[in-house]
Amino acid sequence: MQIKEISVSHYLQNIDDFPLLLDVRSPIEYQKSHIPQSINLYALDDKERAEVGKLHARTAFEAKLLGASFICKNLSNHLKNFNHTPAKKVAIYCAKGQMRSYSISTVLAAIGFRVYRIIGGYKAYRQEILKFFSTPLKHSFVLLDGPTGSGKSEIIKEFKQSINLEELANHKGSVFGALQTPQPSTAQFENLLFHELLRFNEDEPILLEAESKNIGKVTIPTSFYDEMKKGYRIYLKTPLKDRVNRIVNEYEGISNEQFFSSLKKISRYISKELYDEIALSFNEKNFHKTADLLLEKYYDKAYKKPKKIDEIIESKTMAKSINEIEIIVKREKQSKTTAYFASEKQAF
Repeated sequence: MQIKEISVSHYLQNIDDFPLLLDVRSPIEYQKSHIPQSINLYALDDKERAEVGKLHARTAFEAKLLGASFICKNLSNHLKNFNHTPAKKVAIYCAKGQMRSYSISTVLAAIGFRVYRIIGGYKAYRQEILKFFSTPLKHSFVLLDGPTGSGKSEIIKEFKQSINLEELANHKGSVFGALQTPQPSTAQFENLLFHELLRFNEDEPILLEAESKNIGKVTIPTSFYDEMKKGYRIYLKTPLKDRVNRIVNEYEGISNEQFFSSLKKISRYISKELYDEIALSFNEKNFHKTADLLLEKYYDKAYKKPKKIDEIIESKTMAKSINEIEIIVKREKQSKTTAYFASEKQAF
C-alpha cells in the first residue's frame, strides 16, 4: 500500500493524469466551493463535522474516536456505490490535507487504488488561485460587445477559442438573466475561471462577451477584468427584429414569478405606463411585444455604447459573424506574436 503526496501545483500541471478527484470535505464545504471536476465523497457529513469539532474543544482523543467511527460508517456506504476501478489514479483532498483525506486515502490505497493526496488540501488550492489572480494576467482577450439580444452568447458558445463567463456565473448577465438554479459563489466562479484559462496558451487571444465586473451576484477577478478592458473590442450590430426573436426564444419558459420579480427591479427606471404595458403584454402572452418594449424602451436606453470600438460587424447570419470573428482573432494573435518578437529583438 502506498499513498503519494503531491503539491497543488503538481496537480494543476498534470491535471489530465488524474481522471478521478475526490473532495472528502463535508457537503456544505463542497457546496460553497471546490476544485472543478471533483466528486464529493465526504468523510464527515455536516452534522457529524460540527459534532466532532465541538467535542474536540473538550477532548481531542474522544473527538478522534468519534470521527473515526463516523468516517468508517460513511466510507462503507460510499464504497457500495463506488463505480471506479484501480486503473484510475485518484487524487484526494480535504480542507487542509489532514485527517479526513488521510483516512479515506488509507482505505482506498489498501484496496488497490493509486492514491495521490494533495498537500495542504483545498486551502492550499485556494491560495494558488488567489495568487494567480493577484498578479497581472498574461492572456489577452477579444471582446464581443453589442446591445441585449445581439447574439453574443450564441457566438461565444459556438466559438472554440472562447470562455463563456455567463455560463460559469450561471447568469445571463441582464436584470432578467437570473436562472432557476443558484449562482456559484464568487470563490467557485474564480475556480472555474482559472480552470478555463488552463485550456489556452498565453499567446492565444480568447473571445469573451463584454461584461460588467459583476455578473449577477458573482464578481470577476480584478486582474482578469483589467485585462478585459484592454482587449480588442468588436461591436455586433444586429437588426431589432432579430434581437426581439432571440429574446423571445431565450427567455421562453420564464415563470411569472421570475418575470415580475425582475420587472420590479427596473420599475424605478421606467414610467408606470410603460411598466403596465409590459406587464399586460406578458400576461397576454404577447412575448414579441414584451421583448420589443423591453429592448427599445429599457435596455437600449440603459445600454451605454462603449467609447472604444475597434471594429463593427454587421450581424446577418451566425456563420458569417463567426467567420469574421475568427479572422479578427487570428489577426490579433499574429499582432501579439509580432509585438513579442519585436520587444525581444529590442532587448537583445
